[in-house]
Amino acid sequence: MITQKEMEENMRNLEAPGFPTADELIEYSESGQDKKNALEYERAYHALIEQVKDKPHDEQVAFLMSHMNELRKMVDLFSYARDMYMFPSSYYDEVLANLMIYRYENNISILDDEYCVTSKPALRKIESDIYTRRGAQLAEQERKFAKDHPEEYKKQCEESYRKCQKLAEEILLTNKKISEKYTFEELMNYDGSNWEDFYKDET
Repeated sequence: MITQKEMEENMRNLEAPGFPTADELIEYSESGQDKKNALEYERAYHALIEQVKDKPHDEQVAFLMSHMNELRKMVDLFSYARDMYMFPSSYYDEVLANLMIYRYENNISILDDEYCVTSKPALRKIESDIYTRRGAQLAEQERKFAKDHPEEYKKQCEESYRKCQKLAEEILLTNKKISEKYTFEELMNYDGSNWEDFYKDET
């Protein structure tokens, strides 16, 4: 079974994704390979955590993140472990590392945590803490840049404003053309099909 990471790499290289056939998916699930793959992944991150379990939490997280690419390569596209589906890129590595440690410390099996149903309350706090900290760091970086390079900061703000204004004008113009071409009832009943025709000549 192809892994999600391999499929993403195939698509980036403009190659066939390698998506399995329906028969292959049925065989994969009925044979229990989906759960076997999830347990192999779980054993791998448990082994990594055990190497640093006596270290401070931040060091444990950093250590797991340094091995995250290897862990991602282990998980099949249709594995019972949904972590790669829920946290698909390195942007989420810190969240995923914290989640792994939480499961390990609280004896939560990957098979009992499909889509994080068991760990969801803890996951929400993990995400809130990490994204709040990142937001504060970005705000501080912006404040420092504005202080150290006021002219450059002003130019960047003005350019950003112009881009936002242009985008807003384009959206308003497109919406105006659509509203002139279609009735309210047609818009309300639009089912999403033939979207190329729906927006044709409107941009």
